Amino acid sequence: MNGILKTLLSDWFSIGFLNLERITWQSSCDLLQKISEYEAVHPVRNWADIKRRVGPYRRCYVFTHNAMPREPLIVLHVALTDDISNNIQ
Repeated sequence: MNGILKTLLSDWFSIGFLNLERITWQSSCDLLQKISEYEAVHPVRNWADIKRRVGPYRRCYVFTHNAMPREPLIVLHVALTDDISNNIQ
């Protein structure tokens, strides 16, 4: 049974079935709130903080699944810079 379940979940959540969506300040409030609630490494302090994280010099992307369209499974934050940064904060 474990092998069958593992295979089934692997098939359902393969990269081919995931949707990539860019998140901006104009994205839905519920999605922005979920992203801020799920952030474990750098906790979001307030709405101004999340607005900065999806601002003009940053990119935020989420992977969702068609079975759970408004539920971010993977969140990727990218900061755009002119040079290669020597540290990450």
